[in-house]
Amino acid sequence: MAFWLQIAQKHGEGVIKTFWQRLSQQGFPNAKEAAQILSELTGEDIWTKLQQMDLHEVLRTLEQAGAKG
Repeated sequence: MAFWLQIAQKHGEGVIKTFWQRLSQQGFPNAKEAAQILSELTGEDIWTKLQQMDLHEVLRTLEQAGAKG
């Protein structure tokens, strides 16, 4: 959840909608292919970001989202 929150905060919610549209057009891509699609949309290296996800950063993101809600 924190991952998608960060994507939406950084790139807008439209990127997530576009990602799911492109993903559905690909059939059944594997995780790396799905990350590549999201990388193209965001300009970030999503595969590496997922591999190196910092749990403290995840917690901060969720706490910030909770404080706003």
